Amino acid sequence: MMSLRLTDTEKKLLLDVAGASINAAVKKSPLPTTTNASLSSTLLNKGASFVTIKLEEQLRGCLGSTEAKLPLIEDVIKNASSAATADPRFSPLTIEELDRIHVEISVLSTPEILTYDGPEDLVGKLHPSSDGVIIRKGFHRATFLPQVWKKVDDPAEFLSKLCLKAHLDEDAWEKEPLEVLTYKVECFHRGP
Repeated sequence: MMSLRLTDTEKKLLLDVAGASINAAVKKSPLPTTTNASLSSTLLNKGASFVTIKLEEQLRGCLGSTEAKLPLIEDVIKNASSAATADPRFSPLTIEELDRIHVEISVLSTPEILTYDGPEDLVGKLHPSSDGVIIRKGFHRATFLPQVWKKVDDPAEFLSKLCLKAHLDEDAWEKEPLEVLTYKVECFHRGP
């Protein structure tokens, strides 16, 4: 799996537009626009990202996309705005919280299907700490970014929690074949 290898300048620009997008969304202002002439091809090519917002080390919003459908910079703008105001797990960010947030961007590699033969093989093929994992079964789907391994380092527990997130039975991964995809991320952040 290839990752993008963004330059420091590209990372700074993405963090800048994510911050501007979060500010605009919270203040109900227009989202930032991009001027294509000055952007690198990496930022203009289709890309998938997640934007995570934390407040005092606690998750405050996290939304993103696993499929590259928009130019990467536009994907970050959209996901930053959504993480600030539309994550169904949280109330929208407030203006008072803006100067205390920590913003993290994860740029995803293209997810690849993981072939496996039974639950033990699935557990054995996962790479804790480096694999982002997507599971799909019918209309049920969910993903965990690789950063989740810091809190759940046991692959079986990781898969059980991911099944619950997808609104499946906790042990669905042990009982039935699920479509499993893995990806890597390039992760960078800014915050107080």
